[in-house]
Amino acid sequence: MERHIPAKRKCNRNCLSPIVQPANPDGRPVLLNGTETRLVRNSTEKMPKLTPDAVSESPVVAATEPAATHAGAGSVLIRRARVTDMPQVQKIINHFADRDEMLHRSLNELYEHVRDFVVAEVDGQVQACAAIQVTWDDLAELKCVAVAPEAHGRGLGRLVIEQCLAEARDLGLRRVFALTYKPEFFSKFGFEMIDRTMLPHKVWGECIKCHKFPNCNEIAMMHVIGRGGPANI
Repeated sequence: MERHIPAKRKCNRNCLSPIVQPANPDGRPVLLNGTETRLVRNSTEKMPKLTPDAVSESPVVAATEPAATHAGAGSVLIRRARVTDMPQVQKIINHFADRDEMLHRSLNELYEHVRDFVVAEVDGQVQACAAIQVTWDDLAELKCVAVAPEAHGRGLGRLVIEQCLAEARDLGLRRVFALTYKPEFFSKFGFEMIDRTMLPHKVWGECIKCHKFPNCNEIAMMHVIGRGGPANI
């Protein structure tokens, strides 16, 4: 699943009709939730009037609106990761792991979980990543969220997180948790702090790989799909 984000597009945050601007300047189709949506540029075809309810449910608006605010200069593509992306993904993740902000990831581990990853590609270069890993029938973990240092401030972290949460919803999951040192960032996406003991024991399987184990001070947070707050495990 791929979607193109236009470069240097201006739109008021409260704009209700970004659908008239194509995500792909050349008119190529955008793939959203497995559905091909063809956007029209400079067309005389009348577009349907969007109501506030329609905007909240529109996949086109969901795909283009974040870019109007955050993408900045350059062509941004949010897509599923490929095997060939993993060396760059590892480089981004391990940059922060070296600063004790994340766990180090081996290439072997990343290759095994490549299907869990979403990346932000800027002008052909992977600049951000995030993964959504299913842990139970209604629970998944949002992990490996990282943005290359040179790409900070462009909203790429927001774009990959929103895509992961959208995929969790499409999978029928009800809850997504994250373990983080930056709760204020995740709270922007409806995550709320919870007691770590609320999480299943299997969640802590990775912790034995960490040099901080068992004295980890990561904060557990939960996002409930469709509501945004914590729920009983």
